[in-house]
Amino acid sequence: MVYIPNFHDILYKNSLDGKIISEASIYEIIFILFDGKMRALFGILFGAGILLFFRSGSKELINKSDLFSRRMFWLLIFGLLHAYILLWPGSILLEYAICGLMLFTFRDLSARVLLILSFLVLGYYIFINSKDYYTNYENYKGYKKALVLNSSNKPVSLDIEKKKRSFENYLQNFPPFDSVMIEKYESEKRAKVLLYTSDLSKIYYSNIDRSTESLSIGVYTYILESIGTMLLGMSLLKYGFFEGNLKKRFYTLFILLGFPVAIIMYYFLFQWRVATKNELIEIFDWNVFSSESIETTARLFLALGYCSLLIYCSRLKFLKGIIGLIINVGRTAFTNYIIQTIICTLVFYLLKYYGCFNMFQFLFFGISVIIIQLALGYFFIKYMGMGPLESLWRKLTEKGLYLVRVRKNI
Repeated sequence: MVYIPNFHDILYKNSLDGKIISEASIYEIIFILFDGKMRALFGILFGAGILLFFRSGSKELINKSDLFSRRMFWLLIFGLLHAYILLWPGSILLEYAICGLMLFTFRDLSARVLLILSFLVLGYYIFINSKDYYTNYENYKGYKKALVLNSSNKPVSLDIEKKKRSFENYLQNFPPFDSVMIEKYESEKRAKVLLYTSDLSKIYYSNIDRSTESLSIGVYTYILESIGTMLLGMSLLKYGFFEGNLKKRFYTLFILLGFPVAIIMYYFLFQWRVATKNELIEIFDWNVFSSESIETTARLFLALGYCSLLIYCSRLKFLKGIIGLIINVGRTAFTNYIIQTIICTLVFYLLKYYGCFNMFQFLFFGISVIIIQLALGYFFIKYMGMGPLESLWRKLTEKGLYLVRVRKNI
């Protein structure tokens, strides 16, 4: 939705002026501690929520199952509206609805079996998402071999030559850029900023293609990670992790070991993000494995660290007020998720601030949104008992079940 200066933007600026951009330090902190970490955390909590739904209330199991399927159906509808109407193609709701419909049938499995399934699914996710790296690595080996053969005036086979050209094309994505790449980069950036600061109808029609791609290819790409983390959440709930039933040393271990290990892993991942063509070649010289395996593992460590820290802090009386505010946001998570999109649509599309913020301004903007949502969470829980969208979601779900009963009575 918004144009955020990313790693390659920073590299691009460096390639033009040769200076160390101070924004890079903010990006590094965000990358290590927050970027993509909430995805794993939400997946874990959503998986636990599936089991909590079937634990709550006293309705018959068949009604519970029907109610849950209707609940996921409406979540899917909300996901489509979120992507196509509210202009956020990165909506996770449709994917979560599909996962929920798949995983609620696993609710009776033991905690150990759910944990094993989680590791198997996440392992396969890492495998299939490492293919691009290994393809580039094979092309790199062909590239190096071709250079050696050319230097000794020996013939190069068509297969090696093909790999060499593929790797050379891949190298063009990294600084220092030639004049053609600089012009292409600038042109694409200008076109994107021009589009998203234009008329809302143009943004809407452009968003249709982005949303369709995100809700098809995007779901296919990441659904295994979501399934794996949700299975982990279901397992942890059955072990009593979220209720604080595990021994204190387990939570301490996740905090004292999970956080440092994850931060170190992400720090090295950030360092391995190459800044120049020469650095890319140096990485391929020694790194024979995909960083996907490290990133997925680090993400889970950090997500478990966050969970353990919140559980630990909830027991401290002097933090009761702060934890209460966080709990309110969690209880209105659906509403707050949509509110974030509405705020960003208003600021970046309607007020046309797309492409105007640097990393410092984005940091201030992000903190402001967090404060707004803490205040709204407190208001919704105190005066409504739940978020407005949570209330709407419940009414739509229960009304559907009610209509079924009416037909049966007729």
